[in-house]
Amino acid sequence: IVFKVSWTENESLLEFEEILKNAFQKIAPYITITAVKQSVITVYCSAPFWLGGTIERILQERKSILLDKGIIEVTIDDQIVLEPEKEESNISSEEEATELSAAKEVLEKQLLLTHENVGTLEKRIITVQLEADEKKEKFMKQVKELEEEIEKYKSDSEILKEKAKLQKQREEEIEQMKRVDDEESKKKLKQMD
Repeated sequence: IVFKVSWTENESLLEFEEILKNAFQKIAPYITITAVKQSVITVYCSAPFWLGGTIERILQERKSILLDKGIIEVTIDDQIVLEPEKEESNISSEEEATELSAAKEVLEKQLLLTHENVGTLEKRIITVQLEADEKKEKFMKQVKELEEEIEKYKSDSEILKEKAKLQKQREEEIEQMKRVDDEESKKKLKQMD
């Protein structure tokens, strides 16, 4: 809770504590002054969270008394809950209408520019998305082609392995036939001798 107070040099913090006691009566013991800053004097107080609503209600009920005691503003959790009524502005309704019209015009232009920027951004997003989709499609096509080539090489490799296996079997068979031939030749030579 932050109280902003306009005091003369003769007033003290004890007097402010008295103002708090008179204003908040039963719950005053729960409100503790934690810091005081000088400029317009700013007094920092703390109170239990559950008393927030009660404190705000009391401030509104005793607003005129507190304002008469020199309290300029009370803030709870960065929200102003008590301040003097603002004085009426001396701007004529015609001047006010002109200013409002000019402000409205500026806002409309900004809104139009923002809308145009959003439209441009949406178009760019669509273009980028289309480009990304095209690149993705092209990439996926290349991946498929590479997979097909790999499969071809795998099958070619298997054919080569099978061919090598058959070649080896053939060589073994030829070798075996040579041995058999050699043995038969040796037998015939022995028989001839």
